[in-house]
Amino acid sequence: MEDGIDEALTVAAGKHDINWIEYRKQMKKHDRWHVETD
Repeated sequence: MEDGIDEALTVAAGKHDINWIEYRKQMKKHDRWHVETD
């Protein structure tokens, strides 16, 4: 499921010229990204 989230956010961020993977890494570093999936 997390892969689907990454795919969707990669597309959405790309529309705003944001590299989602790098942005997600920054968020994780600052404890601002947490995903719970079942």
